[in-house]
Amino acid sequence: RAFGNAFMMAGSASAAAVSAPLVSWLMLRFGWRPAFYITSVLAFGIALLWYGMATDDPRDHRRVSPRELEVIGNFSGEPAQKHSSLSELLGDRNILFLSISYTCEGYVLFIFVFWLYIYLVEVRGFSMLNGGLVASLPWLTALACTPLGGLVCDRISERRGRFAGARVVITVGYGLSGVLLFAAAKFNGRAAAIAALCISVGALYFAEPAFWATAVHLSRERAGTVSGIMNTAGILGGVISTSITPIIVSHFGWIPALASGAAVAIGCTAMWLLLGGEGRGQSIDH
Repeated sequence: RAFGNAFMMAGSASAAAVSAPLVSWLMLRFGWRPAFYITSVLAFGIALLWYGMATDDPRDHRRVSPRELEVIGNFSGEPAQKHSSLSELLGDRNILFLSISYTCEGYVLFIFVFWLYIYLVEVRGFSMLNGGLVASLPWLTALACTPLGGLVCDRISERRGRFAGARVVITVGYGLSGVLLFAAAKFNGRAAAIAALCISVGALYFAEPAFWATAVHLSRERAGTVSGIMNTAGILGGVISTSITPIIVSHFGWIPALASGAAVAIGCTAMWLLLGGEGRGQSIDH
């Protein structure tokens, strides 16, 4: 499951790698408003692609072969009969901690998504165009690290259980990401800072597939709901991050701002020491 989810997250990393230099070039060539218009066309194109290709039942999809249907197995296409309320799902200790930990993920990730480019231009002295090119490097690192994290998570899960696999990948990934994010803020040399940022983002995405695999593992037939709860928590962390980062920068500078992300990343690793300890998640861990 983690390796499969890694492909979705690798798509996100590759898009971020392309968008930084592309939007920089569009802004310099046409202005910031046309840059918005041009990139928005891609979203409409993806919507049309989903509308034209996605089906509710694999048997209705023209590109699904008989062999694939055999692998999928008996698929009724009927909605799950068991319904859990939101309060019941949040009452599950592991789902609650998973969501809180993903709030930390959103906080750290949105620092990179919204402030990395500005940091490179304003603090590290890159030009607008070169800043966009350099800003793509951490996402290329993430593109390479994401499937590796999914593969490692699945391999450990096969031997020690699903929570153990996710816990190892996330604690290693977020611990490394937090340390290197703080190091990047402290380094004087641009090359060392960029290298630290690259590995920090790569480590963040190394851990990403484990979150989604765990959400599916915990949710059983309620995968959509639990994934939605977790992702909402991640967006909440991103809202907090994008709101307070400029406040921290204006009052204390960039080092404390990036250090806050490092602290939250370390906090995420601590949260995962509590996951899987008891309740439903432990009973079906294997």
